[in-house]
Amino acid sequence: MKTSIVTLFILILLSGCKDTPPVVSYENSPTDTSSSDNQTTPTGSTTDNSSPTVSAISPPSGATNISASSDITITFSEDMDSSTINTTNITMVDNASNSINGAVTYSSKVATFNPSSDLNWSTTYTMTVSTGVKDIAGNALSSNYSWSFTTASSNSTVRPTVASISPAGGSDNISLTANITITFSEAMDNSTITTSNTLNGTNISLKDSSGNSIQGAITYSNNVATFNPSSNLSYSTTYTIDISTSVANSSGNYLGIPYSRSFTTVLNTPTSISAKGANHICARYIDGTIKCSGSNSTGQLGDGTGVEKLSPVNVYGISNATAVSAGGYHSCSLLSDNTIKCWGSNSNGQLGNGSTTSNYSPQTVVSGISNATAVSAGGYHSCALLSDNTIKCWGSNNGGPLGDGSTTQRTTPVSVSGISNATAVSTGNSHTCAVLSDNTVKCWGNNGNGQLGDGSTTQRTTPVSVSGISNATAVSTGNSHTCAVLSDNTVKCWGNNGNGQLGDGSTTQRTTPVSVSGISNATAVSTGNYYTCAVLSDNTIKCWGYNYYGQLGDNSTTNRSTPVTVSGVSTSSTISVSKTGGGGGSSYFSCSLLSNSTVQCWGRNESGGFGNYGKGTYYVPTTTGF
Repeated sequence: MKTSIVTLFILILLSGCKDTPPVVSYENSPTDTSSSDNQTTPTGSTTDNSSPTVSAISPPSGATNISASSDITITFSEDMDSSTINTTNITMVDNASNSINGAVTYSSKVATFNPSSDLNWSTTYTMTVSTGVKDIAGNALSSNYSWSFTTASSNSTVRPTVASISPAGGSDNISLTANITITFSEAMDNSTITTSNTLNGTNISLKDSSGNSIQGAITYSNNVATFNPSSNLSYSTTYTIDISTSVANSSGNYLGIPYSRSFTTVLNTPTSISAKGANHICARYIDGTIKCSGSNSTGQLGDGTGVEKLSPVNVYGISNATAVSAGGYHSCSLLSDNTIKCWGSNSNGQLGNGSTTSNYSPQTVVSGISNATAVSAGGYHSCALLSDNTIKCWGSNNGGPLGDGSTTQRTTPVSVSGISNATAVSTGNSHTCAVLSDNTVKCWGNNGNGQLGDGSTTQRTTPVSVSGISNATAVSTGNSHTCAVLSDNTVKCWGNNGNGQLGDGSTTQRTTPVSVSGISNATAVSTGNYYTCAVLSDNTIKCWGYNYYGQLGDNSTTNRSTPVTVSGVSTSSTISVSKTGGGGGSSYFSCSLLSNSTVQCWGRNESGGFGNYGKGTYYVPTTTGF
């Protein structure tokens, strides 16, 4: 009999109720010391006996002006049995008691009712959560939970407007990485705003000045749509953002009229200028491109045409330049990978590609150079400073400007003899100089006018020390004279002085350095074709020497044997003057890059090198096309 009773209660335990722990009674148990009414409750985990509740709803009860595309969310007080969260236990009806079809999903205590189609305007809807929903312990909602809300009236709300946009319409100098944000006057229908990729014809589009659509992603949050271009925008480009009347607010009202605003990205301005050519000028730009203008008879502009250009043209295929140097009838550029490309005349091998064939655009890199830190294009030769502080040169070697101990022309680079600690290099018409790490200067090549500064006029095929200079910070080689900026901000020059280009108040040739009169605050110097210019610490420029074409910039044609101030320039950052006399002495102009990134030039503009669509002679600085 005891066995039967125990078995009966075990079956009740296995199939009994969930909420109240069963009580097992053992009649006449061996351990029963009281009576048959004695009861024992099994020990273990605490049993959940409480009913779940609804802790939050959206839209809230009594809400009005609700979007017809809204989902309904119900947040419970605890984790629920997902099998009970369904369209049987969660229902929606309109004010005519018509059931609304939809799908119910559940995650992290939140149930979402997603109507199968948009709701009707101006309609009250009632949501009901029945007692059929249960928590994970099996406890049911204590009573049905119902609430109502009303959708917006499509004719009662005004059309949305664009409250603001960034970048603002008409703004310029906008970053290439800018996102475009559009703030609307009210909540919008997200489905009319966002797309993963925006191309021509979508509700919000971005186009460049040529009408090309810009690809990007659009997101929307808190009345703000954000257009994020897939890649950086381009320099100096005007972009237009268009918002069509297909965008709508949460009540379904569309934008009244199309909205369009334009902005311009940061200008692609020059970072350096080189006016050392016989009759052409080149500049390196922020984006790593190079533009050149002027004479192009040997392809020195690098645009592939060989045709003279009166405005700057892009050098073909160069997009990673870090520096540019215009030579006599060729040009060279240092690239970001520390290689060098040259283009133009190659009659003496000055392009360094192993041939003497001229190139109208950059072709191959200079042979064997992959660690260059600077490049200088001379009259008919070129040189590079390497990362190990040596120098290599190539091209014409008439007079020995390659410094390899010979006068043999080289179509590929050769090492300059005895130089292992150079910090700068400058190529002249037929001589070369370098500043060394001990602040001395060495020069080599043609020395017919004493331009090597060693106290002689003897040609040198290997470097010789410039006499008396031990504190140089920069050196510049001209046609047949040389100048250096010293650490005390004075300038010394040597060589040909027939037009006063040494600046010492005389026209006497000097085979050793002499001080330039009245200069005590120089920051840079550039030597040209029988004249010289220096940038001073106050950002003005002074020039001296030959002035027949107004290249000194003092509004005269008078030669000056001491420095005169260039008219109207007070914000100069660099100076570059032409140094090659080719073309019957046509190379007489000076250019300066100003602090506002504009370029001004003066002197003889015979071939349109100024890039301002004209030719002629300018006796004071004029704005160029760079």
